[in-house]
Amino acid sequence: MGRGDERVLRMALRNVLRATSHEDALGVTRGCPAADVTEAYRDMAILCHPDKVAAGLRGDAGVAMSRLNAARDALLSKSRETAPPPQRLRVVARSATSLDLAWDGAGPFELQWRPASSPNWLGTRLSGNACRKKNLAGGASYTFRVRAAAGSAWSRVV
Repeated sequence: MGRGDERVLRMALRNVLRATSHEDALGVTRGCPAADVTEAYRDMAILCHPDKVAAGLRGDAGVAMSRLNAARDALLSKSRETAPPPQRLRVVARSATSLDLAWDGAGPFELQWRPASSPNWLGTRLSGNACRKKNLAGGASYTFRVRAAAGSAWSRVV
């Protein structure tokens, strides 16, 4: 590790150890998306992990990693609790073997569906507010539901 790298590491450790909030520890803004929290955590974990630093800094790095883990967990659980469920799940077009769905809300989303005769849900993640499901069994009845990928409540089923 060069002197410049060690200086950056010491500054990062100092910032984490002096942080007065979870957001400050990770260097993110209050209410930022879960993806930003995860990215900031990964960047800081690569920099501050006790196994990756010089022996003289391992004690501070261990404490900093504990605080980073706590900050990530707290902010991600907060984002799951506050993610509102998608609204107005609706069928916008239909054919014999496909269905176009749309809904309102901020993504990304998790969409699930199942034939009415099955207890098992199938699913996928989506970034947009619409989806075309193809290759559905003709004449079969399906149930669909959607939620924010951050773990909000499920929408009403359609």
